[in-house]
Amino acid sequence: MKRAFDIAFSIFAIAITSPILVLVSFLSLLIQGRPIFFIQERVGYKNKIFKMVKFRTMSLDTSLDESQRIGFYGKMLRKFSIDELPEFFNILFGDLSVVGPRPLLKEYIPFYTKEQARRHDVKPGLTGLAQVSGRNSLSWNEKFKFDISYIEKQSFFFDIKIILMTIKQMIKPVGINSSKTKSMERFDHPFYLFGGGGHSLSVQFAAEESGQDIYAIYDKNLDNIQALHSYKDAILTDSLPVNIAGVRGVLAIGSNSIRKKLSQDLSAKWETIIHPSATIHESAVIGHGTVVLSGAYIGPNAVVGNHVIINTGSIVEHDCVVEDFSHICPNTTLCGGVHIGELTMVGAGSVVKPLVKICSEVVIGLNSSVIKNIDKPGTYIGQPVRRLPVNKEVEKADIRLSMAKPVIEKDDIDGVVSVLESGILSLGPKVEEFEKNIQDYIGVKEAVAVSSGTSALYLALLALGVGEGDEVIVPSYTFVSSVSVILHAGATPVFADIEDVTHCVCPRDIEAKITDKTKVILGVDIFGHPANWKEICRIAKKHNLKTIDDSCEALGAKIDGKMVGTFADVSTFAFYPNKQITTGEGGILVTDNEEVAMHVRALRNQGRSSMGGWLKHDFLGFNCRMSELSASLGVTQLNKIDKILDDRERVAHMYNDALKGHDNLTLQVIDEGVTMSWFVYVVKLGRGISRDAVIEELEKREIPARAYFDAIHEQPFMKNFKVDTSGLENTIDISTRTLALPFHGMMTKEEVDFVSKNLIEVIDLLKPQLAVA
Repeated sequence: MKRAFDIAFSIFAIAITSPILVLVSFLSLLIQGRPIFFIQERVGYKNKIFKMVKFRTMSLDTSLDESQRIGFYGKMLRKFSIDELPEFFNILFGDLSVVGPRPLLKEYIPFYTKEQARRHDVKPGLTGLAQVSGRNSLSWNEKFKFDISYIEKQSFFFDIKIILMTIKQMIKPVGINSSKTKSMERFDHPFYLFGGGGHSLSVQFAAEESGQDIYAIYDKNLDNIQALHSYKDAILTDSLPVNIAGVRGVLAIGSNSIRKKLSQDLSAKWETIIHPSATIHESAVIGHGTVVLSGAYIGPNAVVGNHVIINTGSIVEHDCVVEDFSHICPNTTLCGGVHIGELTMVGAGSVVKPLVKICSEVVIGLNSSVIKNIDKPGTYIGQPVRRLPVNKEVEKADIRLSMAKPVIEKDDIDGVVSVLESGILSLGPKVEEFEKNIQDYIGVKEAVAVSSGTSALYLALLALGVGEGDEVIVPSYTFVSSVSVILHAGATPVFADIEDVTHCVCPRDIEAKITDKTKVILGVDIFGHPANWKEICRIAKKHNLKTIDDSCEALGAKIDGKMVGTFADVSTFAFYPNKQITTGEGGILVTDNEEVAMHVRALRNQGRSSMGGWLKHDFLGFNCRMSELSASLGVTQLNKIDKILDDRERVAHMYNDALKGHDNLTLQVIDEGVTMSWFVYVVKLGRGISRDAVIEELEKREIPARAYFDAIHEQPFMKNFKVDTSGLENTIDISTRTLALPFHGMMTKEEVDFVSKNLIEVIDLLKPQLAVA
């Protein structure tokens, strides 16, 4: 239909405008001479090159400035878009469409991002959305955004709308360079910021203030860029341009080693960025790729190498040398004649005495003073500085740490062997025994053992009738299965924020998120600390909603002496090897509702009801059965649950004693009346300290650590689902700062002290990055 319209429209337009075409041809020949037409290669559909025809508007004398090449006659042709009338023949021949992105020069192709390259997925047009939205007054990024917007919205009626808007603009031109001395700037050698982390915000500010037009901000972690940057025109991208050699840019990354690697991997043209408020002596020498931020001072005869960061308010006095890939952090002073080696970082607020030489690959800590030469790589802190031991020099005392460790003893092994010897491996007496023991331990009427905690949650939703069109309120700060089961059930997760202190879901935000589609509130007892179930149940009752307690991390926890698992309509527990007790893999659902329990028993066993035969299936079910081997392990594990919980609490108290009072660590807070069942030991890092950097440094010391938890709404798979993620301030803040340390009930004081000592050292080591990141 579009091609038929193009042919009909172009024939009609050529017929109607033929007197104008003839007249303009005659006037052009008379005023400008030959050639009448300007023919240029442009890029069409699927990158096919074609020759586009326009009336010539410029003088042939290329020695003249562009402002001199466009005369009054040419300006008038451009102003009323008369120069583009011959393009109707391009439409007739199939090179152009009436409406589409305007065809651009073929040399621009290598500079497109993947998103921008989509403009060639449709046939280019005589006019387009960008043409009627500002035309040459738009930046290149704005033009590309309009092009992509057209592709996503295109329809016959949308094309008609654009044609009518084009006619209006021809009568009353807007955004066309008819009176300007130059055409729109060429799209080549765009300026990129490479790196989208916190430091790039400072570089972006300096680049803008120094007059750079930032075309794009590149980072592999696109979500991180989008969270940090709000530059009005820049593209945020995780793909490099094809022609990286034609790109100008700067490495906006705080890490010295990463800047060095990227400078070797990328062949961009590196620019030097100097904030206008910085003071640079005329005799100073500054290398390419270097960034000098606001308020910095670089004195006479100073030499600053390539890809160096001279951060905000820093002073580099006369005759100093700062070698390549170094970082002089904010408010640092290098006195006269100081020499800083390659890949060295001098921490914020530090002072280096005159004529001191610091070798390569040195880190000087926050607010340190250097009064003598440093000739050995490493980390130095203090006033005056002292060298911290490097990783291999840390006394490990033959310690081997793991994140978690199940308590497996002789009775557990004997029980599993006994099941193997019995030959009954599924749907046997051990599953029934384990279910009965869990019922008695928690104090509920029903318990249904299943293959995992995830299975328990999913079957709970199905048994409560949750499905398509329903909403389930759930925290985003949790393990992924709390949310994935909702999506698998066909419902929509509605994310409620968490409390700043306990990190459990906030009852006030739960109530604020309730709609007429809400069916279930799914709370999580995070890290073994119960959510505020009394308040959650009050809200649920008020709004006639069902409740599910995801207590997979909190077996044995209590509120005012009452076990978790007894508050919600349905509760679930999990027995993965890192949990308080383990069945290898396994979970269990508990409830006082016999009908729900009966439904879950059927669903876990291929939809078979207790009343039917082996091949009679009353429901669409699953195989979510717990094996006899797992149940046997559960029976023996549950027998010693009290000792297991006591041991884990003892280790948690040892951590508390070792870590309390540190400025950049917040420890677990337990609500009044709560008995916590310690699942993991999690600390909250101070704002500005990179959790990833802490984990990396600890792993160098052979100490495992994990991010607990990343927010689920920011997980990659969630991009496939449309959910509301507003109002999650605590979740977003806390999910980037919480860190789980090695934790299990068999840890010794020596092990806990070793982890704690190294964690504090690492945080102190990384403090200078507070001013960098």
